[in-house]
Parts: sequence; structure tokens; C-alpha cells
Amino acid sequence: MPSKFRLVFLWLTALLLFPVWGDSTAFEHIWHTPSDDSEVPENITMRDPLFPGVSTTVTFYQGVWKGDGYPGDPADQTGGTLYYRVDGGSWQTEDLGFHANIAENSVDHVQFWKAELTMPANVGAQIEYYFFVTFNNRDDTYLFEGDGENNLKSLVEADARAEPYSFTVSPVNLSGNAEFEVDGLNADYRVLNFYIDEIQDGMFPTIDLLVRPGVTVTDVEIFTNLNNRDRAHLDYNNDGYEDGIIPVDGNTITVSDTGAYFQAYTMEPDGPGTFRLTLPVNKTGAYRLTARFRENETDALTWLGDPYDPGSPYSIRNFWEINPYYTHDFNGSLTNAYEHPDNYTAEMTAFQNFAAAADDQGVYLMLDFPFNHTSPDVVLGQMGVELFAPEGNPDNWQPTDQIVSYVPQLFYTNGGEGVPAYSAPAQSTFGRAVAPDRNDFGKWVDVVDVFFGNYSTLVTGYRDAETSRQIVRNEDDLMYYDSMGDVTINVWRYFGEVLPYWIAQSGHRGHNEADPNWDLETLLAEDVKGIDGLRKDFGQGLPPQAMEYIIGSTPGVSLQGVAGAATAWCTARILSRGPPFRNGSRPGTGWWCLRTDRFSLKTARRIPPAACTRFSLNGCKFKLKA
Repeated sequence: MPSKFRLVFLWLTALLLFPVWGDSTAFEHIWHTPSDDSEVPENITMRDPLFPGVSTTVTFYQGVWKGDGYPGDPADQTGGTLYYRVDGGSWQTEDLGFHANIAENSVDHVQFWKAELTMPANVGAQIEYYFFVTFNNRDDTYLFEGDGENNLKSLVEADARAEPYSFTVSPVNLSGNAEFEVDGLNADYRVLNFYIDEIQDGMFPTIDLLVRPGVTVTDVEIFTNLNNRDRAHLDYNNDGYEDGIIPVDGNTITVSDTGAYFQAYTMEPDGPGTFRLTLPVNKTGAYRLTARFRENETDALTWLGDPYDPGSPYSIRNFWEINPYYTHDFNGSLTNAYEHPDNYTAEMTAFQNFAAAADDQGVYLMLDFPFNHTSPDVVLGQMGVELFAPEGNPDNWQPTDQIVSYVPQLFYTNGGEGVPAYSAPAQSTFGRAVAPDRNDFGKWVDVVDVFFGNYSTLVTGYRDAETSRQIVRNEDDLMYYDSMGDVTINVWRYFGEVLPYWIAQSGHRGHNEADPNWDLETLLAEDVKGIDGLRKDFGQGLPPQAMEYIIGSTPGVSLQGVAGAATAWCTARILSRGPPFRNGSRPGTGWWCLRTDRFSLKTARRIPPAACTRFSLNGCKFKLKA
């Protein structure tokens, strides 16, 4: 045989004897959907608990369809590894162990593997993780979340590390699947108002509470201080503090603790998977309530929410709309009802009617607005598309797209991207820092911090100086403009458009130029329409220069008052954080009081803090929450 044919023959033989690695593919029939409670035999979520509390042991389940290739060559998983890290640290591992089989010896054969981790003791710790699944007859495959998607697979570990599953550690175990209703309405962040006369009323209103835990449970309870206002000064656990100030650990309160400020009430079964309780409302006061349950008698309590912290009502998902659940005209029968444009239109109409009714009754309307932080899934809005999308919007960004999908640089980095936390913009979905960007407040684990650039501050992002904005901890009232890239500049512009937008949406004409045919009475009537003031939530988490720009971006529009920080109210004056005093008082705690009238925001003059009358505007606050 000629040599050239011998060479061809040998080359073909090599192809037959050795695998062609370019043809390897990730095995598709593996999954880990954290909130799914329909597949693991015990009907528990694939991350259990779904939102774990501090020091809790969490079980992570991974599924595989062994029926693939049945009966000749079913997928045979041999094990695997759970990779995880805490707060952007080094990656660590736990081996996967076998858990259970379902429908063995059939095409429907499913198998589950698991690993356990104990959560850190610090609230707000960020956990990132992914799986490496091994087989003896399929390609070993990495399983990870992806950017806004679940259950992506790859043969490349770098893909998994770039887009892992993630969550933050809560104060207590929180349920992500449960449904909670008050008087037939979604109870999440809901506020109920009752007008009662404790002396004259012969009958009192009641509230109907319904919980569907979403898992098999042994008991369900309501936890509340309803009607217990007189116990706010009690010290039930003898820790030396009134329970209204430092409440008793809710995990230690049982239904037998009937004398406590916060009490637990047993809910009764009301059909499959449903529990109900009716409570009276017979004492005036301000109260809160949540629910909790146990899946087994020996399990720790799982809470629907932190019993004392219902989450941030300033976890804004859409700066340009109002939560459509806030209107009685919400149409739940529409496809994707929450996102449906008809429901957003109905809610905006409801808000505009509300603003008009307030104007008719002479009630001042105040916008309560957070600039410092947003919800993790905050969307672009049309203004975000216009400002952040590349010229011509070649990728067809939509107002309902999440900001982090395109511009994670809108947020602070959390320290896991090679630079100190709160020192630069984030570069990835999981690189974002929770709010706030200072260490004299606790972290709010359900909101992320907006990056406006570095600026002088007396505090740092974390107490550990090595992971803090150490370079800007000074009293110089400086704005570090060299820290502001194009995205950050557009962040200022983004929020600079917010006030004019909502002033116009609330019924004001959007400017103060008068029609020459108006008399003074008409001019005044037109000018007072719409929002009358602004409360700037957590203003100390915003560069003063940024707030000056935001106010300055509202030229010629009437605002009868603006309250600064999150503590002071000042009618007919604007409050904002002042520059450092040089007389030895703590910098940043003084106030600028800026004079204003109905027609324009005028130049400021310095007024001693004592001259700033601090009291609430005579009106309503309407919180944006979408």
C-alpha cells in the first residue's frame, strides 16, 4: 500500500479511537430552580429555606432526568460539587450527595442530589453558588443561573462563575413561595386604615387574614402587635429596654405568651393548603403584622417577612410608574397582569385623580422619593432607554428591561470585583452593593445602592477600612468628579428628570410661565396644582452636589417645600445637607434653609439651623412603590 494511503488510514483510525472534544456538549437535563417546590419528594423548595436567615443550615437540591436515553443508555450522574462564596470571597466547595429517586426504571426517572451549607452570622451577606455535575456517560456540566435566567449549562467554569445563583442572608428564615392576604388583598407592604371610637363604638371592625404557605406545614401563625399599644413600654424579656424600642426576639414568642407586646396567634386550616384567622381592630394605634410557619414540629420557624422589618418601602422597581396593585381598577385577568400597560394606565389615572382631589380640598401633596437606592430588579423606563442605550438603540432596549442587564455601573460595587466596596461602580449583576453606602446604618438587604460618584463623607461603606471608601472620609465637602464616567453622568441626568416628570403627572402644567390672559386668581389656582413638596429619603446617602443638580433640573416649577435627609420637614423652605461647619460642630449635620415662593426657587442665604422650623407639611405623603 502506498505510503500516502497508509497515512490516511492511520489518521481515520485515530479519529475513531479518540473522542473529538469539539463535539462535547453540556448536558441539558439538569436543573436547580431555587423556588420550585413541586419536584423534590418532600415538596420543599430546591433551596430550603428559600431565603435563609443568619446561621441557618440550607439544603441545595439539584435534579437530573435519568430517563434521558432510557432504556439503553440512561443518564448516570455519579456526583458533583456545589461551589460557593460569601461576599465575593474565594470559592469554596461542598460535595453533592445522593438524595432520592422518583419513578425508577422508567423514562420518567428523576434523581435528586443535595449539599448543605450553614449561613454566615451577618445579615446581608451575599451568597453566590453554582453546581458542577459529573457523569460516567455524559459530559460533566456546570449548572448556574445566568443573567436573569435559571438553569443555564456550560462546559466552561468561567461561565458559571460569571453568572452564579445568588441571594442575601436575611435576619430570619423568609418564605419566598407563600401567599398572604389581608381582607382579600395582597398583604405585601399593604397599609390598612380604620377609624374607630374606642368609647362610643359598640362594634369594631375585623381583619380577615389568609395564608397559603406553599409547602406542607404543621402549623401556621400570625405574629402582630395589633391592639397592644399599651404594652409598648413593657419589658417582657427583662432586657432593660421597652419592647416598643427593642422588641423581643420573635422566635422566642409562642402562642402562650399572651402578655407580650408582639403576640403569636394560631391560624386554622381552611381548605387544602390554606389557613385563616380573623382578628378584631379595637384600639387606635400603629401596628404591623406578618405570618410564620413550621414545615415540621422540630424545624425552625419560617417567616413570610422579618417580624420587625417589613422590608424597604423604598425598594423602587420603576421610577416612572406607580405599582398597579394600588388601584381598585387593577385587572388581574389580563395576560401578565402586573406588567400589562392597561394596568399601569389605570394606576396613573388613579394617582392623577387623587392629586386633583387633594388640590380641590386644599390638601398639600408631598412626593416621598429615594435617590440613594433601588430594588435589585429596577427597570429602565423610557428615560433610561434614552440616556443609557447606545445611539440608535441597536439592541432594542425596552423600558421594562432591568437596568442591571445593561448598565450595572449604575450601582456601587460590593468589593468582590477587585476594588474596595463602595469605591467605584459595579461591573456585573452580582457585583452590586446593598444600600446604604455608609456604616452608621444597618444594611438594607432588599435594596442596592446607586453610584453617584465619590464624595466627601465622615463615614465609610463598611467599618473595615480596607473595604471602605477610605479616600473620601474627610470634611472637605468635595465631589470627586474624576470618579464619574459616562454612565454616572447619565445617572445624574436620569434622576434630574424625575421631579419634572412627576410634577407634570400630578396635574401641574410643568412650568410657571403664565398665560397673559390669566388674572391673579387664575394664576394662583393653576400654580398650586399637583405635587407641592418633596421629601428626599436618606438624603445623607447622596452627594450634596447631586441633589443641587436634581433641584436645579426643575427650573421654574413650584415646590412649596423640600425636606432633606430623612428627618426634617420645613414648609416654604428647602432643606438639604449643609457643608461642614467650622465651629467644631459635626460636619454634615447643619442645614441650609433656602427661601422659596410659589413661582421660583430663589437664591439661598445661610440661616442658622435653629431658625429652620421643622414640622410636617399639612398634607399627605404618596409613596412610589413599583
